[in-house]
Amino acid sequence: MPEQPNISKGEGLVRTYDLFEHLIADVDKAFETLETDKTSPYLRRCVARTVFAFIEGVIQIAKWEINSSIRLSKSSVRLSDKEKEILHEQKKRNGEIFKILVPIDENLKKTFRLAAKVWGLKNYSLNIAGKEYKYFLSAKKARNRLTHPRTYYDITVTDFDMHCYASSFIWVKTEFHSMMNKRIEVLAQELPVELQQQLLNLREQKPK
Repeated sequence: MPEQPNISKGEGLVRTYDLFEHLIADVDKAFETLETDKTSPYLRRCVARTVFAFIEGVIQIAKWEINSSIRLSKSSVRLSDKEKEILHEQKKRNGEIFKILVPIDENLKKTFRLAAKVWGLKNYSLNIAGKEYKYFLSAKKARNRLTHPRTYYDITVTDFDMHCYASSFIWVKTEFHSMMNKRIEVLAQELPVELQQQLLNLREQKPK
């Protein structure tokens, strides 16, 4: 597999669509493999890791798209210094720039909020009022124990953990599709009438 994009073949530097589809495929494959041995500690840990790789990837895909909109002058919205820190995951101090680590729950919420602001999605906000968000927070705690184990029990993935991982995957994927569909609606308004429906038809494509 290529380690870097082949610019001569038109490959981009990020390939967000391919990244999104491959991350989903990884999660689907992890759950499919788990069906062969649902009690396997190893396979359960694989599910946990692929689910959070997907969530982390979605955040970065959204940020790349936001940055593209700003760079191509498709948004006149001005971001605050705090919003820029979240978007670029870096901070300026005493003339120096250094990376910052944003907790995944805050990163997800603030990135989606930024997307809604930059793209003018007046009728969209990340749904954090339901039980799905609570399951996501539980999954985050379980993932943190798994990736920073201190005892044997930290690498144990319980049935409830599995429920939280599955719920988090479905929730983030659904919310991402919802946000992007809202963006399509906004973009369609900028097109000639005869082209609007063609773009809006993209909303009919069901998440995989």
